[in-house]
Amino acid sequence: MGVWHTGDNEYLRTNIHQVSNIPLIKEYLCKHCKRVFPSEEELFEHRFESHPTHRPMLFLNGQELGTTRVIVTRSISATDVTLKMCDHAIVNNERMDVKTVPSRLAQVNSDVCRLVLLNNNVQAEFTLDFQIAKFEDLIGIEKQFVRTASGPGLDTRAVEEFISATAVYRSDIGYCDGICAYLYGVLAKERAPDSTLPYDEYTERYNKSAEKLSGYERPLASTICSLIEFHFNHFRNAVHLAKGVRVGQAAARFASLLDGSGTSTDIWKNTPATSNILDASVTDWETEQIIRWTIYRIEELPKHISEIRNLLDRVETRYDRVKLHILLAELNDIAGDYDEALHHAKELRNLPGLGGWAASKILKCT
Repeated sequence: MGVWHTGDNEYLRTNIHQVSNIPLIKEYLCKHCKRVFPSEEELFEHRFESHPTHRPMLFLNGQELGTTRVIVTRSISATDVTLKMCDHAIVNNERMDVKTVPSRLAQVNSDVCRLVLLNNNVQAEFTLDFQIAKFEDLIGIEKQFVRTASGPGLDTRAVEEFISATAVYRSDIGYCDGICAYLYGVLAKERAPDSTLPYDEYTERYNKSAEKLSGYERPLASTICSLIEFHFNHFRNAVHLAKGVRVGQAAARFASLLDGSGTSTDIWKNTPATSNILDASVTDWETEQIIRWTIYRIEELPKHISEIRNLLDRVETRYDRVKLHILLAELNDIAGDYDEALHHAKELRNLPGLGGWAASKILKCT
């Protein structure tokens, strides 16, 4: 795993508690058409003009909530909650005035709130699971993570010791669970000798980790989630979570290649910063190699083709194989070896989301 591969523990120790390494741009997503708006007001205007409905709606921090359970991990204010198309409300079987619902929710720290919102005869149900962590518990877990990462290596015993040492931070058990799920996933993916998990179970652990950590606005949580999104080839999601850092920059290159938003020359000409930041501290070994190759300068890339090919021959997961095929197709195209580029493009032409890129590459190299 990254921090044990690099040994760069001092960076982790001094940066893990920052509120944010890179300022994120707040975006407001329309769940119906996936358009993104820069303000809550513009989203509301679009929502009612383009997707009119009589169904009551609930917004939290400008994001429209669906019927799935929402975990709330940080304190909210009444202004963070907006109700639309609603004239009656029931919170945990208590009927109340719609205007009082936001302040009622803002008072909750640890509880499951079930909301029934009504608009005449139309109703919608929402579940908010409040798990507000104490700041000192967040810091305690992160300090213990640094101590664990400063050890000789990642193994099952190190994870178990981390769990034992963080058991006192009860208000933030979800944060700890998400970190541990990821660490166990890495152990399974790297086939650690003492891991009892089968290799294929790493994907389940990664998904559990992303679910647990998605509500935490912490550098460690965001980094782990971005690495998981990158691994599963959800490149735009990874860019959103880690814009400006290595994994985000690598994801941006893959995303631009696949959606055709730039020429190969434009995509590869800029050189992102390659400093060893937080993502290098928590990534698995194979992903670390892929990220490093992807953010190299274009003139440095050809000498790594044989290394990339060797990893492709060894790697098991199809998610990493996709990224390696894309890299080899692009690099061989740049190097003028069109037969080799064609071979790798053909490997991906029938996969969802890759057909357009593969067809374009095949046409160019034929």
